[in-house]
Amino acid sequence: MAPREAKRETREAMQDDFPMTCRPLPKGTPPLEAETAERWLRELHGWTRRGDALVMQRELAHFQAALDWIAAVGTVAEAHDHHPDIHLSNWNRVELVLSTHSIGGLSANDFVVARAIDAFD
Repeated sequence: MAPREAKRETREAMQDDFPMTCRPLPKGTPPLEAETAERWLRELHGWTRRGDALVMQRELAHFQAALDWIAAVGTVAEAHDHHPDIHLSNWNRVELVLSTHSIGGLSANDFVVARAIDAFD
């Protein structure tokens, strides 16, 4: 198999198991396995892993641009009923932190929202 075909096949396999929607997580749901989290992280753009969280940092042109971007993130989060921690500093720097506090780690829901933010970003 040619390298390009292998890469496409790998990407398609990852997309097949990447979640598309958030779902309620019953009490006792375990966090994602590290292997799954790392595989899904490779499908995202601009996100890194910090402990049990996904993190994205953005520097925008000015204060209003940062506020507008935060509002857009908020719209996405509300649509999925899964909300990041949002930090604004230095008037134009925004940091998003996604983690599922109720399970004490990363869940598929964190990746769904991160992917949705990627889609408009």
